[in-house]
Amino acid sequence: MSETATFEEGRLERIAVVRIRPNEDLVTAVEAACREHGLQHAIVRSAVGSLVDAVLEAGDRVIEVAGPGIEILTLNGELRSGADGEVVADLRGTIADGKAQVYGGRFRRGENPICITLELVLQEWVPA
Repeated sequence: MSETATFEEGRLERIAVVRIRPNEDLVTAVEAACREHGLQHAIVRSAVGSLVDAVLEAGDRVIEVAGPGIEILTLNGELRSGADGEVVADLRGTIADGKAQVYGGRFRRGENPICITLELVLQEWVPA
């Protein structure tokens, strides 16, 4: 199944620097940070942190990576308000386990607990 590209005009505005604490889920905590800072639409600018364990989706595959101490190498994605007004995250990235094996995909909701902390920079996107 191929996805079609969509283009949207808008502008970048406010920046929120966020710290997510241990054992919070990556996806739901980033969504909560957007709500806390009043961001209806945002993009991930940068992130540094680690996970206890990780679960990614890559196409039809589910990749489970046992920790502890999974390093987040890259994290990108966007957050958008759905029809119900709730912010929903689509976060993707690459991670490395303790044996330096690298994995990539979409982070599954509720299955990626933060290990020590995650430092995150979000930037508001305001559609035209």
